[in-house]
Amino acid sequence: MSKTVNQQVQKGVTLTAGLRANTAEIEKHGITKEMINHLEELCNKTQTEGDEQDRIKDQYHTKTAEVSVLMLELKNTINEIKKNIKPYYAQSEWIKFGIEDKK
Repeated sequence: MSKTVNQQVQKGVTLTAGLRANTAEIEKHGITKEMINHLEELCNKTQTEGDEQDRIKDQYHTKTAEVSVLMLELKNTINEIKKNIKPYYAQSEWIKFGIEDKK
C-alpha cells in the first residue's frame, strides 16, 4: 500500500481508538457512535482496497517482465529468420516473405 494511503489509514485507526475511548465526552460535540463506526468502516475498506491494489501492481510488474522476455525472444526470432532469407533473394522479393525491410 502506498505510504500516503497507509498514513491515512493509520490516522483513522488512531482517531477511532481515541474517539471510542472518550465516547461520553465527544458525544456533546456531535460525534456519534455511528460516525465512529463509519470512520472505522472507511479505514477497513481503504486498507482492504489498498492491499488489493498492491496485489494488482505486483501482478502488473510480473506480467510486464514476462512480456519483455517474450518480446526479446520474438525480436531475436524474427531477426534470425530474416538473416536466413535476405541473402538468398533480391531486396524486391523480400516482401513476398513478409519482410518489409528496406535494407
